[in-house]
Amino acid sequence: MKNVFKSLAAFQQEVKVIHKATQGYGYSYSDLPKIFSEINPLLQKHGLGFTQLINTKEGINYLATVVFHVESGEQIESNCMIPYVQLKGMNDFQSFGSGVTYFRRYCLSTILGIVTDKDTDASGEQEKPKKEKYNIHKEFWSRYTDKGNEVEAEAIALVNDVLDVGFIYKNEEKLENEYLTGIPDVNTDILIDVKSSWDAFTFFEKVVEDEVKNKDYYYQLQGYMWLTGKDEALLCYCLIDTPLQIVRDEIRREHWRRNEIDENDEIIDFVEAKHTFMHIPKEKRVKTHVIKRDEKVIEAIKTRIEECREYYNNLIQLI
Repeated sequence: MKNVFKSLAAFQQEVKVIHKATQGYGYSYSDLPKIFSEINPLLQKHGLGFTQLINTKEGINYLATVVFHVESGEQIESNCMIPYVQLKGMNDFQSFGSGVTYFRRYCLSTILGIVTDKDTDASGEQEKPKKEKYNIHKEFWSRYTDKGNEVEAEAIALVNDVLDVGFIYKNEEKLENEYLTGIPDVNTDILIDVKSSWDAFTFFEKVVEDEVKNKDYYYQLQGYMWLTGKDEALLCYCLIDTPLQIVRDEIRREHWRRNEIDENDEIIDFVEAKHTFMHIPKEKRVKTHVIKRDEKVIEAIKTRIEECREYYNNLIQLI
């Protein structure tokens, strides 16, 4: 194997960082045409070539990346599972094609030892180094999140009343493994995460959904199933009255929006009606999705976390 390794080492000494050419969601990267245009002349110069093949074993797709020495026939190979993830706005074939392209790029970069990007789409990782290195904190506030946190206990009680899942209660235990930490809302014999909608309009949008449209919630529950070892989880959208203090803030906001300085009873009644739901039967105020554990998705989460860690280590050196 000395020929392929000698030529690969020479290639790595000569190849430069391949500058980012394509913009993604919160990150940028070098696409395959850009990578090919940079590496192919150097691979030829050093007597190397590569090929990438898709293989299937027991219903799972794998990408084989092979780098070979042209004269001796020596080769090195790596194999990577291609997890299936349904991407928004794409059909099954388009999602699979996008996944293949993604892994071709990363597997080729890895086996050749080249740098083709620096950033990932984990924007939170951009804030963590600042906090740890300089004790700089970024505050986050949202009325939607505040409501969800304040009514969480009520939402769990509502789910307990409506669903036949045995007695459930709020979980306080923080779980962790070498990749994730998390506190599931309910972790009894059943795993449940509750999401309290801001108002009736956002809730009833969820009621008509046949599947989970918010993929962040889907991945969150995959993570919880990974942490707990469970094979199934419930995602429960709930419609709960908005807490009084938040309603008061909304009343002030509506007065300001309408340029009303004096207190207006019509505005007060309007806002309170938007945030009061106890008159709706409780069975109509819970929408439940059953989510099954998907090992392919969990493997994809692992891959993304490893990429984020690499990005963090690079970023903390730069700031």
